[in-house]
Amino acid sequence: MGALPVPARDEAELMMTTTTTTTTGEQGQAVAEAAAPGQASQPAVSVSGRVGRKEHDAADASLPKVPLGAIIAGGSAEMQPSPRDTENDGDNEPSESSRRKSLLNLIFGHSSNEIADTDKHDAATHVRFSPKSVSRCRWDILLIVLIVYTCLELPPRIAFAKDDNVFDVLMGVDLAVDIVFLLDVVLAFETGIEDHGIIEMRRDIVRRTYVRSWFAFDLLSSVPIDFFTYLANVSQSERLVLRLPRLLRLLRLPRLIRYLQRWSNLISIDTSLMRISKLVFFIIIFAHMNACAQYYFARLEGFPPHCWVVRNNLMDASNFVKYSVALFNALSHMLCIGYGRHEGGDDPVSDWLEAGAPPDDPPLILAASPVTTTEVWVTVISMVTGASFYVVLIGVMSSLMLGVDQSGQEYTMKLDVWKQYFSYRQLPRDLRERVLNYYEHRWHTRKIFNEEQLLGQLNSALKTDAHMHNCRNLLDTVPLFSLVPHAVISELVKRLKFHGCLSGELIYCDGQVAEEMYFISSGRVEILHPDGDLITVLGEGSYFGEFPLIFDDIPLRTATARSIGYCDLCILRSYDFHDVATVYPELPNVMREIAEARRRHTARRSAESNSFDY
Repeated sequence: MGALPVPARDEAELMMTTTTTTTTGEQGQAVAEAAAPGQASQPAVSVSGRVGRKEHDAADASLPKVPLGAIIAGGSAEMQPSPRDTENDGDNEPSESSRRKSLLNLIFGHSSNEIADTDKHDAATHVRFSPKSVSRCRWDILLIVLIVYTCLELPPRIAFAKDDNVFDVLMGVDLAVDIVFLLDVVLAFETGIEDHGIIEMRRDIVRRTYVRSWFAFDLLSSVPIDFFTYLANVSQSERLVLRLPRLLRLLRLPRLIRYLQRWSNLISIDTSLMRISKLVFFIIIFAHMNACAQYYFARLEGFPPHCWVVRNNLMDASNFVKYSVALFNALSHMLCIGYGRHEGGDDPVSDWLEAGAPPDDPPLILAASPVTTTEVWVTVISMVTGASFYVVLIGVMSSLMLGVDQSGQEYTMKLDVWKQYFSYRQLPRDLRERVLNYYEHRWHTRKIFNEEQLLGQLNSALKTDAHMHNCRNLLDTVPLFSLVPHAVISELVKRLKFHGCLSGELIYCDGQVAEEMYFISSGRVEILHPDGDLITVLGEGSYFGEFPLIFDDIPLRTATARSIGYCDLCILRSYDFHDVATVYPELPNVMREIAEARRRHTARRSAESNSFDY
């Protein structure tokens, strides 16, 4: 069967997705000879493009320069390998049929078998775990708990532990924790990475990125150093010095920050509260480490006679008492308060005993000036670092206090502007109260957000999902939405505008031009006859004001609508309604059926012959 010609319109549309160039000379002649019989002579077209599959990357640079219509018209015949293609099978370059097959896949898509093959290929070249999976979430929670445990348990063990040559329970626990973190290093090579909202799962990129970024930190922080020091045959004083390399475990703190950032968007915690919590946590951890360092360096020097431990007579005290005094000194250094040399004699303990006080409870020389060189440097580092934390804390707290509730600040600013406007225009008191009540009601129900501007920054899919969530109460209660397709609902909710009404507010009056219809989200609305008689009362899930929009013979309002108490409405403008009704005529058809039923119901309840819209 001869090749079917491709319509010029379809070929033009397909040519828009490719790169076209007119060939000349011998190339054009060869292309013309390759054209299917019966086709009109056309300028030759060079077609090239990305295949989108790694196995065809080499074909991108050497796709056949033949008329696009001839390739398409060839159909499945073009997919069969030619003798010349068979001769090239041993070469590294892709065959002519492979290149043409790649081109046809670009134009017509892929079959289910090809997609299955591609999925198998992706499974072989992608990492196993997604960073957003449930199993990874549970693993991250475990690691966060272990990191906090390490930060709280490690400094006291370095400073206050007596022996390192005994394999006790805590050493076993530390070894198990180190094994868990080593396992996490291995899992990181099989876990995707998230980059600006995009999850990268290709194994080569994931591994290369991890090695270049956090691999060294994670590996150093996971080595069980204390287990090796336990095996070392050294003296107790040397073991005390060998405890310092254990501080490499504190390099796990960047993991804590990374894991918290990974899941912060999924945790329903205020951003300001999260920032304050992280800052307070790091201040507490630093104060804890500083207190342990105060005692460790005094112990490392062998408790000289004038060190703070000896001056406070803490040599035989419990570790808790030593830690408490060290923590007080550390906080005094960090905050630069209550710090200075003891006033009185050179030896306050002697002064205490000379005064006749009981010797079993001598005074503590808290926050005294350092004496030894080591104490001086520890105090200097503590004061500088603590002052830095203090400045950062004040700055963060100030910025958070200013931005903790931007909607509330906007609400206050709007009220101030309105009060100035009240004075300028001399509005009556009752109107002022109604305006203020409106803003107060809006603040307590929807805050002061410009939702249209916020949602306008999203793409169409996200915007639709946000609107569907915001209108979920209407979708569950309004019977109309259960009678129309989902496509109609998604188009309607994108066009709804939220509106709040005060108690007794007139929504519209009889005889007005109808420009919108209303859906009741909360509250109640009464529909009144032109003479003031009550027709009906509508509640949550009802809608009204639709008659002029669906009936051409009713251009004006034929009734009055007034809110009963505070009422939240969703407004659908007439032009938005007609835009949706033009594309989806089933919407006005369903609404007309409901409206006709309302007409008959109203006619039975009213002695008047005219109809009134709800």
